[in-house]
Amino acid sequence: MKTTCMHTEDVMQDKCTELIMLADLESTRKELEKEELSAPDGVAPSEVYSKLMACYLLENDLCSAKFLWKRAPASAKETDGPLGRLWSVGQKLWTKDFPATYSVLRGEWPDYLQKAVSELEGVIRERVLTLVSRAYTSITLTDLAAFAGVSADQVAAVARERGWSVDGAVVGPKPAPPVIHGATNCEKTLAVLTQYVSFLEN
Repeated sequence: MKTTCMHTEDVMQDKCTELIMLADLESTRKELEKEELSAPDGVAPSEVYSKLMACYLLENDLCSAKFLWKRAPASAKETDGPLGRLWSVGQKLWTKDFPATYSVLRGEWPDYLQKAVSELEGVIRERVLTLVSRAYTSITLTDLAAFAGVSADQVAAVARERGWSVDGAVVGPKPAPPVIHGATNCEKTLAVLTQYVSFLEN
């Protein structure tokens, strides 16, 4: 199912009230980018910037998220506002501060972002666990719980669901299958390698 964005000023606040993430993520992002570009005087409603930031974070496109933050109008950049808090998530992802990332995501969010933020937490957890499976042959339950953003009571179950061994307080991650890229995807391959090395160094 696809949500259609409406373009009349009378319903500006009601359009796209709930992002349909993941399945229609690319089309949603393109629609929001088009909406930003076509906004009167080049300034879109604050809601558009927040939704677009959520899309970039879901796509793990931190560079685009950074440029969005730089070009967003001051009126949309309140520190405690949705856009500012989403950019805080982006900054924490950049520095691999995963516990702080989950902490920000679990705050209160406006209705139009709740679905996106909920999915973002799950997407980040999956990315991190994939990195753990490639970077570690063993890891403590405490460290894994911090990476995954789950409680000490839940982390063993999370590990076992992925087929990882749990021996006392130590987890043995099952290596993730290698990512195979075509010859035309050199940039994506480099990005994956960069993520992997950065994860090991932090």
